[in-house]
Amino acid sequence: MLKRILVAYDRSEMAEQALEQASSLAKFQSAKLRLVHVLCEGEPGSPPKLYFNDRQHIAQPSGFVMGQYEKDWNHFVDDWWKRLEWIVRKAKADGLEASCDLYQGRAGRQLCQAAKDWHADLIVMGYRGLTQAQEMMVGSVSHYVNHRAPCSSNYKFKSYQLIQKLSTS
Repeated sequence: MLKRILVAYDRSEMAEQALEQASSLAKFQSAKLRLVHVLCEGEPGSPPKLYFNDRQHIAQPSGFVMGQYEKDWNHFVDDWWKRLEWIVRKAKADGLEASCDLYQGRAGRQLCQAAKDWHADLIVMGYRGLTQAQEMMVGSVSHYVNHRAPCSSNYKFKSYQLIQKLSTS
C-alpha cells in the first residue's frame, strides 16, 4: 500500500496529467501527496542569467543590475510558491492530504533527494517519450529519476498511460 506519493511538477501538460493521475491514486490509496518543483536558472519564466562574454569588461557588477536580478528571481520563486500552494489547497478541498516544496538545482538529482527526504513510496512525473539515444544526447530527468530514485516503485506518465517500473533494489 502506498503512503506517500511525490509528484514532480513543472506546469507542463504532462505534469498536469501526472498530477491528476497521482491525485486519483492518492485518493484510492489514502496516501499523502507532495508536489515538488525544482527551480532552475533558464527555465521558462525565470529571469535571464547575467552573462558576460570576453568582449565585455565590467569592473564590478552594478548594484542596480544585481539588485534587479535578485528582485526578479524572488518574484519568480514567489510565483512558484503561489502556484504550488494553490494546487495544494485544491487537493485538500478534494479530501487529499497534500503539501508542496521547492528545490533548486538539477531536477533529477533534487527530485531523488526530495523523495529520499520525504520517504516517498512513489514518484509520479511526466515523460517525453525519448529514445535511449535521445536521452543520452539531451538528457532526461525521468530517465535519471527512474534509475536513481530511492522509491520501491516508480511510475512514469506518457500520453494517458501509466507505465510501472518495479524497483530491483
